[in-house]
Amino acid sequence: MGLAGGATGDRTHPSDPGAPFSPRTSHCGRRPLWRKAPRRAPGRATDAPRLASELCTPGDRKADGLRGPASGRFRKHSRGTSPVRKVGITGGAATGKSTLLKILSELGYPVFSADEVVRRLLAPQGRAFSQVKTLCPWALSPEGTLDRRKILERMVRDESLRRKLEALLHPLVREELLAFFKEAESKGASWAFAEIPLLFEAGWEGLFDEIWVVTCKEDLQRSRLRERVGEELAEALLRLQWPLSEKVARAHRVFSSEDPPESWRRELQELLSRSRTP
Repeated sequence: MGLAGGATGDRTHPSDPGAPFSPRTSHCGRRPLWRKAPRRAPGRATDAPRLASELCTPGDRKADGLRGPASGRFRKHSRGTSPVRKVGITGGAATGKSTLLKILSELGYPVFSADEVVRRLLAPQGRAFSQVKTLCPWALSPEGTLDRRKILERMVRDESLRRKLEALLHPLVREELLAFFKEAESKGASWAFAEIPLLFEAGWEGLFDEIWVVTCKEDLQRSRLRERVGEELAEALLRLQWPLSEKVARAHRVFSSEDPPESWRRELQELLSRSRTP
């Protein structure tokens, strides 16, 4: 995505206490692929679902290469007393969040994926399997696994079911997220990145020092999502999520997935190295 709002080379003043680093033009003279987002608007109440994107079916994202809280060697603080900086990564469905998280993992930073946690929770040996099976007996496959696609299709139509699943799964995801932060800090990580697809809808802003939003043009987002889940389900999911413009307005940093991943990698390397030496 081209930087939300059109990349105009906005710069963050060094004295801005809300900005730990400043956008810079890269060594090759290009404008940065991210920018400091507009000042965040006051929060608002919402009944949008907090779980739907975490139940997307196989093919919606690839976890290959992502390292969870218990694996991988983390980049460390230059000063052992400095706390880990917690960054939440969010955006709309199919905007490119997982790509950003994968690059950060490959650069050596600890990463967390709410989608992957939900997958583990719903697996036959998962902590939530028995309770979800009781709530959704019609989603049990002949192989004894839960069909997340069936659950997702029912959730977008059944608010009562959605709220019950949220009440069950959200505390478990939050528990694992906090454990991830604690482990990252104990290992001396300088940054810790968590992909939470519906971070704003869930009201989890307070868990992070910064929130980065990955966005793209709405027609591109819609096209990607339709390819993954079909037209009817894609439209239902989009209706239940906050508009991308609202998420951008509440973000500290905004990234565009309309640019190639390697461009992201170069910009992230410069951005993170300048703001805090690993």
